Amino acid sequence: MIGSGGYGQIYLAMDILKYEERAVKIEPRMRQESITKRMIMEQEALQSLQGKLHCPLMYASGYNDEFNFIVMQLLSENVGDIRKRSPTGRLSKESVGRIAWQTVNALRDIHEMGYVHRDVKPANICFGCHFENRHILYLLDFGLFRRFKDTTTGQRFPPRKNAGFKGTERYVSVRVHEKLEQTPLDDLFSVLYTSYELMVGEVPWRFLDDVEEIYAVKQLMNELGNNGEMFKGIASFLVDFHRLLVSCDPNDDPPYEKLMECLKKLFETKSLEDPYDWEDGFRITLNASFVEPK
Repeated sequence: MIGSGGYGQIYLAMDILKYEERAVKIEPRMRQESITKRMIMEQEALQSLQGKLHCPLMYASGYNDEFNFIVMQLLSENVGDIRKRSPTGRLSKESVGRIAWQTVNALRDIHEMGYVHRDVKPANICFGCHFENRHILYLLDFGLFRRFKDTTTGQRFPPRKNAGFKGTERYVSVRVHEKLEQTPLDDLFSVLYTSYELMVGEVPWRFLDDVEEIYAVKQLMNELGNNGEMFKGIASFLVDFHRLLVSCDPNDDPPYEKLMECLKKLFETKSLEDPYDWEDGFRITLNASFVEPK
């Protein structure tokens, strides 16, 4: 077993015909006397996204009497675990900028297909594990995917009055705390919180357990005149990205290009093909010095 979570496990497997390693994700077919549907939804989403740069390849899926399974491309460890390996507990702005830029690009593909992800976080972001794809980011875990629009007409579905809480408390937007219907903008706020944690080492609400207290701190972060303490030091490089998100209407399509331009400022001296922190012993984070953006 190479991974596990609340919904199942991931195992390392070998394709004995092609002599290639694979990842096999399984979940119990029955949970609390009901047929589980999370992996069925994930399989449908994966199938529709095959061929997209940031979507892992899916080789097979199915079920038996005990569990559902998906056989997919093997990837590296997630960026959350990579951050924890860093001697400083964080990643450089150059690496985080490229992670965030590729994540926004991945989400644009997902949103154009009519889905919202609803669980963007460091644990669901990986890179390829072979030389040719080691700098390509892959967004994982499509079990909370939900369609938000008809891709034929481009029309969004009417929002539910109470959409419930779907996602991970640390990374969901203020709107998710308010149980509003999630839109692409909510995924992008999760990119912000993910980037903040990777670059700073922790989000401002890291040590809070009460969901209402977490909600209150996120609200404060969105008050542009009162959030200065949260964007000091290295976090100041995320100010423009955050301001643009706050200015967006959740019912409109996000300005992906503008958001990606904000993120490019974090890695303007690097290309997507340059080594990331974990490829050079975290040298940049150990020797980091920076000037806050003007």
